[in-house]
Amino acid sequence: MIGAVAHLLVPGRQRIGIILTVLIGIVGALVGGVVLADLGIAAVGTLLAAMATASRARELLLPLLFLPLAIPIVVGGVGASVSGEPGRYLA
Repeated sequence: MIGAVAHLLVPGRQRIGIILTVLIGIVGALVGGVVLADLGIAAVGTLLAAMATASRARELLLPLLFLPLAIPIVVGGVGASVSGEPGRYLA
C-alpha cells in the first residue's frame, strides 16, 4: 500500500513499475516488523537481565520474567511478517 502511494506521489516517469514498487513496500514492511521485534526482544532481555543480576535466584528469575513479556513481541513480529496488513500488528 505504501509503495503504491509513493508511486503515485512521485512526479515524472519512474524506472520501475507499480508491481515492483508494491513488492518493495511489502518487503520493507516485513523487514521493519522483524527489526522492531528484534529490538523489542533485546530491550526486554537487557532490562530484565539487569534486574535479575541483583537477585539471588537470577537463573530462575530471568526466564520466569522474560518469557511472559517476550511472547507478545514475538506474536507481533510474526503477525507483521505473515499478515496482509503488517501495520495492524505494529500499531
